[in-house]
Amino acid sequence: MPGITLTRRSLATLAGCALAAPVIRPARAGTRIWRLGTTLPPDSHVGAPLRHFADRVAAGTAGRIRVDLKWSSSIGGELEMMQGVAASILDCAFIAASPLGALVPAVALLDLPFVFRDVPHAYAVLDGAIGAELAAAVAAQHVTILGWAENGLRHVTANRAIPDAAALAGVRIRVAGNELMIEAFNAMGAVAGTVAWNRLHEELRTGRYEAEENSIGNFIAGRLQEVQKFIMLTAHTYSAAVLIASDDAMEDLSASDRDIIVQAAVEAGRMTRVEAQAYAEAGLTSLAQQGTVIIADVDRDSFKRALAPRLPAIGAKYGAATLERIRSLNA
Repeated sequence: MPGITLTRRSLATLAGCALAAPVIRPARAGTRIWRLGTTLPPDSHVGAPLRHFADRVAAGTAGRIRVDLKWSSSIGGELEMMQGVAASILDCAFIAASPLGALVPAVALLDLPFVFRDVPHAYAVLDGAIGAELAAAVAAQHVTILGWAENGLRHVTANRAIPDAAALAGVRIRVAGNELMIEAFNAMGAVAGTVAWNRLHEELRTGRYEAEENSIGNFIAGRLQEVQKFIMLTAHTYSAAVLIASDDAMEDLSASDRDIIVQAAVEAGRMTRVEAQAYAEAGLTSLAQQGTVIIADVDRDSFKRALAPRLPAIGAKYGAATLERIRSLNA
């Protein structure tokens, strides 16, 4: 799978001052502190899983490695953190899979609207050979995927009803951070763009974007109900997430400590699947009680029909063989 070759120096420059100076690692015999960044707050669906990860790592390594959780974009956005991990100036991060499409284009296919028939289909892809191959391609770009995780199903939100593709025409919508999502939503009639998560609330408040698409957990974590009145249950994308680590950070560890970290990440990733679904169910009930209009009767087929003519070009650009394997895999 082709990827974009970026040097450690160029990645460090891109990461910028938000991630500060490179971490000076102490000797193996001492306690290692791993900074783990996320854009989400501690009371989101990732709170318990990431605390579990930190606890398991500390216990499993007898305190040789301790995880310092950095919440709420305190050390940068997802793209910055991914670049920081690739440049070995950040040890670890929890991010959506979307930014990894900048390193390995085929990863962006995970965000393609309606590429998964349902959630079990998504799990079969990520937990099987395709997920392993994508992880190997990302590893070649100096980023280790410790474990696949979840942000939940993504839905369209706006300040007016958008029950079908016709209603999406001309709507300025913020989408997940990769070019494939922009292409897909433009194909469905919208005027799509992207902006960093920590700026999204303001962009919606000021009207630069009229709509956005996100998981319910992220919608609540970002307080987007303050600036979006309607949620359309399009379930157009399964939002995969990842726990990633610097390959340098991993190489500094003993084989046994690496195994402990990977196992803790796999456990945390599986926890996010349970937490994301629970947060979505409880969140929709709470949002409806607060006055958010939930539209369940959405013409998903109209969106699929609008997108269909663009699929051959998307496959050619991001990996036609991988796209076909994803779509045809039996869950």
